[in-house]
Amino acid sequence: MAPCKGNDDAHLLARLAAGEEEALSSLMARHERRLYGIAYGYLRNSEDALEVVQDAFIKLFQQAQRIDSRAEVGAWLTRVAINAAIDRYRQKKRRGTHEVGVEAEDLQHIPARHQPGALDHLHTEDSRRTIERGLLALNERQRAVVTLRHFSEMSLEEIASTLGVRLGTVKSSLNRALIRMKATLGEARA
Repeated sequence: MAPCKGNDDAHLLARLAAGEEEALSSLMARHERRLYGIAYGYLRNSEDALEVVQDAFIKLFQQAQRIDSRAEVGAWLTRVAINAAIDRYRQKKRRGTHEVGVEAEDLQHIPARHQPGALDHLHTEDSRRTIERGLLALNERQRAVVTLRHFSEMSLEEIASTLGVRLGTVKSSLNRALIRMKATLGEARA
């Protein structure tokens, strides 16, 4: 095993577990943008996504001493963020809260490092809403796989590791998700 460098995630986790709160800031700087992108891609709401990221880092702070030192911090945080996003989505669904697309004014209070990435390339509101409709048609695993692959640009192997599933499961989930989105979007146009 290679020695830990002063600022790698394992070293930062060890420092956090030892009570050095500054290590949390370094971990946040490394992972918050990616986690926000994942949460936003799943929830389609900037405020909810920010809360998911905050919850993930609070959980990291609270459980730093219990996390296996060999665990990959980024993957651990990603799993926590996905689970928190799924829980938040289910709560909103039970309450009947409708998901809304992001509007330009919704992004004004978010620091630049938190701006959504992949949807920025969609230039029209119609394109954004079309993608959102497609994502809403997916089950939770499919939505997680599509979000991680296309919004967070993770490799299929990284997604499998993060979700704790086999690579073949990720491939089939992604394939089914894309077929489902295509069918849903085709129905919407008809």
